[in-house]
Amino acid sequence: MPRRISVILALVALASSLLCLHALGDNSIQGSEVPRGINKIEKMDSRVPMADPGGMARGADITSQDVLIASNDRLELYLNEKDLIVKVKDKSNGYVWSSAAPKDKMQSLNFEWQRIATSLLTVEYINPSGSISRSPLKHSNAKKPKISIDKNGFSAEVEFYEAKIALTVRVELTDLGIKVTVPDESIVEKGKNILHKLYIMPFFGAAYRDEFPGYVLIPDGCGALIRFSKPRPYISSYVERIYGPDLGMKRPPVKTSITRQTDKERLTMPVFGVAHGGKQNAFLAVITSGEPYAEINVNPANSIIDYTWVCAAFIYREQYIQPISKTGGSVFTALQPHKNAVNATIEYIFLSGEDADYVGMAKAYRQKLYKEGILTKSTAEGSHIKLLIEALMAEPYKGFIGNRLGVMTRLVDVERWIRELYDEGINSMSVVLWGYEKGGVNGHRLTETAVDPAVGSLKDVKRLSDYLNSNNGELLLKKEIFSGYEHQIDKSKLAYHIDGGVIEKIDATMPMFQRTYYQSMRGVREVLDSLEKYPYFMKNIAFSGLASNLFSDFKRGNVTLRHQIEKQIDEMFKMSSDSLNEIAVYDPNIYAVKYANKIFDVPMQHSQFAFETDMVPFMQIVLSGSKEYYAPPLNFGVNSIDDVLRLIDYGAYPSYVLTEEYSNKLASTNLNYIYSSRYNDWKDYIIATYKMVDNILSKVKGKAITKRTVPENGIVLVEYEDGTTIAINYTDKDWKYNNEIVEGKSARIIGMGVK
Repeated sequence: MPRRISVILALVALASSLLCLHALGDNSIQGSEVPRGINKIEKMDSRVPMADPGGMARGADITSQDVLIASNDRLELYLNEKDLIVKVKDKSNGYVWSSAAPKDKMQSLNFEWQRIATSLLTVEYINPSGSISRSPLKHSNAKKPKISIDKNGFSAEVEFYEAKIALTVRVELTDLGIKVTVPDESIVEKGKNILHKLYIMPFFGAAYRDEFPGYVLIPDGCGALIRFSKPRPYISSYVERIYGPDLGMKRPPVKTSITRQTDKERLTMPVFGVAHGGKQNAFLAVITSGEPYAEINVNPANSIIDYTWVCAAFIYREQYIQPISKTGGSVFTALQPHKNAVNATIEYIFLSGEDADYVGMAKAYRQKLYKEGILTKSTAEGSHIKLLIEALMAEPYKGFIGNRLGVMTRLVDVERWIRELYDEGINSMSVVLWGYEKGGVNGHRLTETAVDPAVGSLKDVKRLSDYLNSNNGELLLKKEIFSGYEHQIDKSKLAYHIDGGVIEKIDATMPMFQRTYYQSMRGVREVLDSLEKYPYFMKNIAFSGLASNLFSDFKRGNVTLRHQIEKQIDEMFKMSSDSLNEIAVYDPNIYAVKYANKIFDVPMQHSQFAFETDMVPFMQIVLSGSKEYYAPPLNFGVNSIDDVLRLIDYGAYPSYVLTEEYSNKLASTNLNYIYSSRYNDWKDYIIATYKMVDNILSKVKGKAITKRTVPENGIVLVEYEDGTTIAINYTDKDWKYNNEIVEGKSARIIGMGVK
């Protein structure tokens, strides 16, 4: 057995000697009663909650050059026509936001950055030689903007002097904030330069060094804060594409390292935010048009720029590498021939007082998603949360002659697990079958629907489904319909890169199959159509890949761009919701949650960049009270008590990937990243952990998170809409709250709400 597997199994073996933990009558979990298989290792990093920032920020000043052009009950919109500076005043406390850095705080900036810091817009353009240059709006020789003011705001026709590009920007006051729009039809490229990117209000809400407390919020993974600080020598800033990279435009690098790199988390929501002061003033920026072509840029104060600033940049055209030989040895840089359909629009929602933090931002976004019909209020019933068990059935491995099927779990094994867990008091489960088709996880054709006889029969599936349905559970089938290896996919239905080749990912570290191919939407529809063959008891589907991949398809004669793919994915989910009983999605982009009953693999961390100071459950707060969401498998993590406490903190349900056989049988397969999965090794740990989490989260099932505070390092208070409050103590020391003791490494309910 490989050493890395034996070490982990030795750790897990500690849990198997555990006596099952009984639910505590006072709705608490204590560190002393945590399963011994959990490591009590506390890492003092951004994953450990840091006390909320306190103190006050000083907003911008309204000067004689700032003219009030629009007003409502909450806000006032000002415009400095000479310098095209926008200011917004919050009438609740007089706080003023500005699109420009104050003049007395720009001494450290060079001339170019001073122009950017005072420009409402900045563009990047591609010149005829192929190089990319930046052009802020501010230039002494630029034409004066042509401004039209009306009762709601203004429009400005502007020209970027170096770029020789003109456009119209519209800023208008709304009930909740301001909306900034740049219509595509207004963009004019007057010379030979091509518009590459447009940055909208990059210094709106920017903070000079650590002059006042506050932070930037980005939806990196679960959510990340970047606190304002003195300049630090970061080697890079943050630039990430919303909904992940467009694989039709940019090929991913080939994985060759034997040591696996942790993948960055995706931006699954088109938002960012800024908070000034401790619960003083904040805004949430929501990109409402052009999000498939947008990226979020954050510059933490560093050795070059001593401001922390954040904005959205919209991509209109990109460059790409075009091979000119079959081997790919000779290449040249080519320019995307078409302009992306962007119509850039950002809505800024302003918050103050108790709502002026990342929780208030999440609540504002949640409310917006309610209005758009993407989220709906939960009607969850039942007295317990659900446990997610993902049963890995079979996977191909290399034999002496050809590939063979390695059976990891049979349907009768899964049924035995479920009955045993029910007998131990876990009476609410979602069970997912993974790799049940002929050929196993990475061996079956994507259109395959038949159950591999090596794992069981349709009769076994029905019996398992019926048992779960009669015991407050359900059976789901995991289906990857967007990508697969060469033998899994119809080559006539592949998606194509703009360079003319097929879209693929290459992982040279994989022991068997190394090239993953992506299907066109025609191929995806074919797989969806194949699901019609399933009997009624196999109509619950957990979709993998479809909700988390968004790319352009440049198949000759049938080009489908990224925003068009997003629309087609929405249509496919709608169609599936009409023909299926229940839909679950893995790690979805926000547009894909509308038709989902459950969400799996919700990220529980951020990408852990050096400048990310806090890890926060922004995504979970948005989803709470609407969707049932589950953390990634606990047996894939570091197995710490903090992981369990974080489930309670974030309101996420536990999940596991399990097998009947030892996971060392996967060592020579493409699932070799699964180090520990044997049911018998994890059984006691699963029972104890579930009861710990259920004992608390069952009391707030279906409720929305309305408040989360960190009064001191390692201590979290989470409040739900009914008033129930949960205290989570990540530290080793006891903590006292209102005469109640919350022991170290524990969680408890410290205030029950009204039902």
